[in-house]
Amino acid sequence: MNPEKLVLALFDDLYALKFESFLERLSETIHLSMPQNAQNAVIPFTGEWYGRAAVTQFLEIRAATTESNNQLRSISVSGQTAFVIIHAQGVCKPSGQTFEIEDLHQITFDDAEKVNTWKLFADLGPLSAA
Repeated sequence: MNPEKLVLALFDDLYALKFESFLERLSETIHLSMPQNAQNAVIPFTGEWYGRAAVTQFLEIRAATTESNNQLRSISVSGQTAFVIIHAQGVCKPSGQTFEIEDLHQITFDDAEKVNTWKLFADLGPLSAA
């Protein structure tokens, strides 16, 4: 298993809008977590998402509310887990306000090389303000 190669393929599919291929790279029981708190609760795609259908809903909500240019900055690997830094510049669609953030993605693969858990960590203050 090569988690770095798997992450690159995952993000290539996502950024190329190849959603069927992207979803096939996810375990059917995937858990996507973008922790919600009082400061970022206004962002409708924060929270816990379970299963491919929920991840599809996450992506649909995110696309309906933000538009961003994302750049994969780095990947580090430990066992079956990859740690990915993504830089995003974009616009909040409802307000038209711009934002810039960096995310840390902790992506763990199962033995079938499918994404089993995906945790996103970021200071979402700039997005909340937008």
